[in-house]
Amino acid sequence: MTLEDQLRTGGASGATWAWRQGGHAASGGLGTLRDEPAAIFPIYSITKTLIAAAVLQRVAEGVLQLDAPLLDQLQLNGTPGWLSWRPFTLREVLNHTAGLPDYGGLPAYHEAVRLQPGEPWSAEELLERVAPLPRPVGFAYSNIGYLLLRLLLEQLENQPLHRVLQRRLFEPLQLTHTRVAGTAADLAGLTPGHGRIWSAPHATAGLHGYHPGWVAHGLALSTAPELARLVEGVFSGPLVPAHLRAALQTAVPVHVSHPVFTSPGYGLGVMLDTASGLAGHGGGGPGYGAGALWQPLAADAGITAVALVNHDGSEAGLLLAHALIRQFTALAAPATDGRR
Repeated sequence: MTLEDQLRTGGASGATWAWRQGGHAASGGLGTLRDEPAAIFPIYSITKTLIAAAVLQRVAEGVLQLDAPLLDQLQLNGTPGWLSWRPFTLREVLNHTAGLPDYGGLPAYHEAVRLQPGEPWSAEELLERVAPLPRPVGFAYSNIGYLLLRLLLEQLENQPLHRVLQRRLFEPLQLTHTRVAGTAADLAGLTPGHGRIWSAPHATAGLHGYHPGWVAHGLALSTAPELARLVEGVFSGPLVPAHLRAALQTAVPVHVSHPVFTSPGYGLGVMLDTASGLAGHGGGGPGYGAGALWQPLAADAGITAVALVNHDGSEAGLLLAHALIRQFTALAAPATDGRR
């Protein structure tokens, strides 16, 4: 199946992609975005990987401790009672084993996004509206947990998230198009997206009037080539200290079936395949989908692949990125007769 076939299967009309291995890189567009390889997309939950990288930098600096209770390291005003029922560590929040709830399953959340896209709930309101999970629960994906990590970073650095990630991640790599959106105006310039949330299926969403505050942990925007540089920087470059990369990729089991991660696990802000070593994250929300993957080949070396698609509601971004990984892994492997 070609990349164009994979795109159509996922229901999107356009996508951009990027690949990196060592000093080599390539990028391009598909479908309606064939001539726009540097189009800007929201990357939704891939922002979690960026937050985790910034948190691990603070761990390396001795400011945070992975196995200390998070609420000993974060001061909250008006903390809901359920949040202090049980202690949970920073590591448990990073790998979604803290037993924290999520707002993704709240019908009221999705209805509010549809009816009042420009008026997001505050962090305090989100914390009040969700209900705690019973412990022990093992892995339980929680956007609320990453909201707490965002608040932690902002408190430690006395700066909003967009400045924290700009200084810690984007500036060191000299990225010029990647940023964290703080207002609806920050979403200007995105490539048009298509989705189902506000009108008929396949109608243009475009995020007109949508406030990025609905993504409570923060919403990063990027291009495929720049996101590939970030992913490479997390797994084999300067963004995560080398002595913490093992912790980053230490998996807790995730008992779901997944089309890309066939033996699913979750590390510190990253999805993992415990059989193949494949790592990365997916992201999706109104109008768009995204996938960012890293396949290790040797110590601190691997192939990075990113795909950003202009339609929501599927795993098209991850599936495209995985197709790229397979293609370039095959090219990197030696031929059976000794030829390259």
